[in-house]
Amino acid sequence: LYRLSRLLKVPSATSVRTEAQLADRWWKSGDGAPTTDVRAAQRILAELADNALHGEMTLTAQGDSPARSHLQETLTLKEVRRDQLDFYHDVLRDWAVGSYIAEGPSRLSSYDLSNPVSARLARGIEFAGRLTLEMDVDCCAWRNLLAHLSPENAHGSWRRQALLALTRSEARRETLEKCSAELLADGAALFNELCTTITAVETQATVD
Repeated sequence: LYRLSRLLKVPSATSVRTEAQLADRWWKSGDGAPTTDVRAAQRILAELADNALHGEMTLTAQGDSPARSHLQETLTLKEVRRDQLDFYHDVLRDWAVGSYIAEGPSRLSSYDLSNPVSARLARGIEFAGRLTLEMDVDCCAWRNLLAHLSPENAHGSWRRQALLALTRSEARRETLEKCSAELLADGAALFNELCTTITAVETQATVD
């Protein structure tokens, strides 16, 4: 229902077929901020996303600004305590984390990926995968994201979230077709990894 409420804010002439497209529009416009405030609004969203990836719950913002006021008025942000900002809804955290990482996968090198991805961040990582898959003409950006999620010391759950973006996207038919060559390369290694991941994450044993 929350995602539908966000979709209602989009002009009827705008083509939005997937949640990733909705998130991309929200991120790039600073939730519809006036042109002069878009970059400032994006910076606030990016700082909050960075904090979330570092395990911090809020962003300290002592100064008032038109961008901050706009994001609070549109219910993107809420002030949990004086000058302590957080996302109004968990969905928006997912969108911001995903957009922030998709915008620059190399940023992942500054975070500790050795522990399992937390439930607070898991869908954001998946969204980074969805965005790179849906917004680019090929799979190069998505493969680059997978590489940055898979350093030697990384826990496999980080990579799995981006891998599952292939089948969790509403545009899964298009993304699978787009990435067919990569999935089937090297004896279908990536396709086998995807199937194993789906079996482990998306299914439940009959005995259970």
